[in-house]
Amino acid sequence: MGQRIPGLHIDRSVVITGIENCHLGKNVSLHRWSYLSADGGLVIGDDVAIGHGTTILTTEHTFKNESIPIKYQPIEKLP
Repeated sequence: MGQRIPGLHIDRSVVITGIENCHLGKNVSLHRWSYLSADGGLVIGDDVAIGHGTTILTTEHTFKNESIPIKYQPIEKLP
């Protein structure tokens, strides 16, 4: 990010992880309690509103070893 984006509104309660992989267009609004995981790369185009309480994930757990609970399995980044 690092630059001003015209019309950008991000509520102070929004959480963005992997922000270095997040690219936002013009006139984007991210509303209350939204969670964006940009670790795997995330592009949000122009004139987009992300509603209250939305979760966007760009990662998922693998499940290669059935003897290990999924929450302890490796995380895979998705495009």
